[in-house]
Amino acid sequence: MRTIRVELLIATLALLASAAASIATVVQTRVVANQLSASVWPYLSFDTTFNPGRAAIAVNNDGLGPAIVRNVRLTIDGKQMTAWHSVLPLLIVRKAAAGKPGARQATGVDEQDVSFGTVIRPGTSFNVIAVQNKAIDFATMSTVRKRVDMQICYCSILEQCWIADMAAADQPKSVQDCGPKGPPLVY
Repeated sequence: MRTIRVELLIATLALLASAAASIATVVQTRVVANQLSASVWPYLSFDTTFNPGRAAIAVNNDGLGPAIVRNVRLTIDGKQMTAWHSVLPLLIVRKAAAGKPGARQATGVDEQDVSFGTVIRPGTSFNVIAVQNKAIDFATMSTVRKRVDMQICYCSILEQCWIADMAAADQPKSVQDCGPKGPPLVY
């Protein structure tokens, strides 16, 4: 009779040890998964720069991993647009041209593509739009900045996704996925 109790005690201890080892494995797996995802997190942000006669909107990847763009949305006054080159320069130039004759002729526009499938490497910063015009001033840029919004839904190489919103000016928001591919921005 005493043998049965010892065997039961040994079996119970073995079961507890096995459960503790299983819990430790699950916890360790989660820690490793979090470390891996943190080591490849992209972090997109926007910068609006202004110098007299030049204004630019830049996208920066301040994270540790590449950002794979899945969806881009550009809006002016809440209305979805498909091209920077036909909208943003007009916002700036119309206001600037009203104050200075001949300002419209002195405008230069540089654009870089950011659309579905674009990969933004870590540490990379590039202007999605840059406008040069002698008549651009701070008041013009403040007005434009309030009217223009750009949202980029992007994912890490581990398919974790976020939305960076230029108008919100806060941290990118984590999302389950980027949904269907939106209308492309035309460059």
